[in-house]
Amino acid sequence: MRRPVGEVGCDGWWDDVLRALNRRAGRQRGVDERAVEIQVAQLAEMTGAALIHGFALAALASLAEATASDPGSVQTIADVTAHYLRVDNHTHMRSFARGAVVPLAALGDEEGVVTLDAATRNQAAFAGLGAEIGAAIRNAHRHIGEADDCSRHGAAMTDDELVDWLRHRAAPPAPTR
Repeated sequence: MRRPVGEVGCDGWWDDVLRALNRRAGRQRGVDERAVEIQVAQLAEMTGAALIHGFALAALASLAEATASDPGSVQTIADVTAHYLRVDNHTHMRSFARGAVVPLAALGDEEGVVTLDAATRNQAAFAGLGAEIGAAIRNAHRHIGEADDCSRHGAAMTDDELVDWLRHRAAPPAPTR
């Protein structure tokens, strides 16, 4: 018996979808894990499976954190935070947002690191990045000092503002003439 959209289980149709994608990925050499996770996320979103959509986005965020020097990493994490805000899971939203500290640091955005730290300081970090996040925060403070304005701004952010702020940080800078 198939489960309705959004329900997961051993006999659920999502298991069939995931097995099919994994079989497909397993047959391809040099498969792009990110592409497979994007397909899963898109399929979940189209079918309204919010829980699976969140899991797929979380997997993408973990991949993004592992490749922190890629500017798209912050955008991927912003997408995850937007999803968790949309499904009203504010704790996961801020925990995933905290994971963007590492890519922001890799991109040299010390003010972003300090601001995001203040906005997410009370959250655990997913993907076992606690040490890397701590090092990035210490390094940012070493470069720009206490940055009280950034800290105040981050600490005052609502969840909506945090998601918007991440999206803005992820956007490529406008070309200069």
